[in-house]
Amino acid sequence: ILAVALALNLYRSTRDVQSPRQWLAVLVVSGGLVGALYPLNSLDLPTYLVLLGGSLALTCGFNRTWLKGVSVLAMAALIAWLPFTVTFVPFAGANPESLPAWMQDLPLVPRLFTTLGWHAGEKTSVREFLKVFGLFWIVAMAYLALLIWRTSRVGHELPIMPRWLIAAAGLAVGLAILIPAPVLVLVGGPALVSLWFLIEVRDRLSSTTIIVLGLLAAAFGLVVITEFFYVQDAFAGRYNTLFKVYYQVWTLLAIAIGIAVVAMFKWLARFPVLRGVGAAAICVGLLAASAYPLIATAQWTRVHGERSWQGLDGVEFLAEHSRDDLAAIRWLYRNADGDDVIVEAPGCSYQVNGGIPTGRMAAFTGVPTIIGWGFHQVQWRGGQPELLAQITPRSADVATIYADLSPELLESYGATLLYVGSFERSGAGDACEIAGPFSAVSEPDFPGPGWTEVYSSGDSRIYRRIDA
Repeated sequence: ILAVALALNLYRSTRDVQSPRQWLAVLVVSGGLVGALYPLNSLDLPTYLVLLGGSLALTCGFNRTWLKGVSVLAMAALIAWLPFTVTFVPFAGANPESLPAWMQDLPLVPRLFTTLGWHAGEKTSVREFLKVFGLFWIVAMAYLALLIWRTSRVGHELPIMPRWLIAAAGLAVGLAILIPAPVLVLVGGPALVSLWFLIEVRDRLSSTTIIVLGLLAAAFGLVVITEFFYVQDAFAGRYNTLFKVYYQVWTLLAIAIGIAVVAMFKWLARFPVLRGVGAAAICVGLLAASAYPLIATAQWTRVHGERSWQGLDGVEFLAEHSRDDLAAIRWLYRNADGDDVIVEAPGCSYQVNGGIPTGRMAAFTGVPTIIGWGFHQVQWRGGQPELLAQITPRSADVATIYADLSPELLESYGATLLYVGSFERSGAGDACEIAGPFSAVSEPDFPGPGWTEVYSSGDSRIYRRIDA
């Protein structure tokens, strides 16, 4: 939302500010602030840099001034966050060695083809799209229809559609039928109409109309892109890209449609009947859209059966499953040293659902462990092959430590604490086979010399290495 406000400010400033220094200052500050999106969520940065660049194009045109302005924006976005920019290792992307040999040595090409993937699978259906964006889409179509009507009145004839627009529309319709990809028509059409107005008719449009059209073009353009391209990651599909880009689309459309509704009510001031019908339709749409959060909230609170909520303590629910684990977590949270590393059973993503999660000691206390949820580590280490290769061996190393308390492994990981609880004693069954059990922990003399028991509660134990 801040980025959208900066784009609006840039659009107005480039027209009103005369001093080159002031204009440069606006560019630098805007680029630096939008650059914060890269460390926050890297998928957002390209969208809002393009939005800022589009704001410049609306006032400068595509010329040398625009090129200089866009260059300043991009440089400010990267330089302002230079410590992150130069050290960040993206976790997304495929192995460059999967590309043909002749492509691997080309500049930028390997990175592009290993970062972006082509979605050849089933495309979004009309029903799926309208479930998510139906209210926004209907209002957008009504807004564009009214805008065409207003602009084409006597003395305000619309210009002839350019060939590029006709060709793009024909291509979209053809692809939508052949693939099939109905979203190409649903959002490609309004995106092209919005661009047509911005390019050919903007001199007749108010600033408010230009803002709405710019946001609609950006939002619908993002939907089209995600129909065919995605960022390659550990999931080997587009759904991770889809929902993160849809966050952006939702925000852009929410702002655009809020403004569009007010504008349409002003345009229909001379038509009270139409205005009343529009008001009723908007109210019905808002009520219908409000059904989801109400129904979904009720469903989620019952996903594991009726529950009684006990405040905001995120670990309190463990009392229903293992009070001993819960007590050990609370003791560790209060008493661990800053350089402690705890050995506990390895974990599996989201398991055990509705019970004690694996990797619970590290997750609930912040004390590092050797390996938590293995697949989650796979997701974050795509750009670090040397660390990616350690994930499976680390799980095996934990099992070895519980079996013979290998001093070499303990030393290599800097492990100072050893935990024995429900998973270490009984495992997690089929839900997570690597989470135990470890038979040695049931031996009466476990863990033997070199360790001292620092905590016990029921079947839970925490041991500290004497020489650590």
